Amino acid sequence: MNNSQELNNLACRFWDIEEPKEIQIVKPEEKLARDTVAENLTFEDGRYSVGLPWKTKDHELPDNFKMAFHCLQNTEKRLQKSPELAQA
Repeated sequence: MNNSQELNNLACRFWDIEEPKEIQIVKPEEKLARDTVAENLTFEDGRYSVGLPWKTKDHELPDNFKMAFHCLQNTEKRLQKSPELAQA
């Protein structure tokens, strides 16, 4: 090894030691998104498929039966008042 190459290696080593490494702070949401993508990434039929990282597996849907039933009743009343609309 010649002197210039050795000097270059020493300088690089010096800056590797002296230069602080950037610490990446990862938010919990980012970690969850990255983990979700890593778990769901598949390669099928020449294409990649991945799950949506912001979607959770727990889906608790509210019970909207009463509201839907009320909308149905209102629609039926409106159609009874207007036979032309009901026919359409």
